[in-house]
Amino acid sequence: MSPSGLATACANLKSRFLQGLPPRDLAVVLGAARTQHFVANSVIANQGHVADHLFLLMNGRAKFFFDTREGNKVVRL
Repeated sequence: MSPSGLATACANLKSRFLQGLPPRDLAVVLGAARTQHFVANSVIANQGHVADHLFLLMNGRAKFFFDTREGNKVVRL
């Protein structure tokens, strides 16, 4: 993908997460990326499990929460 094509792809993400990366680094990141769709109310990651993916939410909504030692659920919006 050309540098201008990479810039366009990054701009289309509507996310500042990848902005500022040099075109070569952006090519590496986007080359390893893949689109994945999840149905509503899917559990994507579980507390206490080792992280082996990085997700970039491109559209829709997600709820992030964790359970405290006391058994309470803390929701982060």
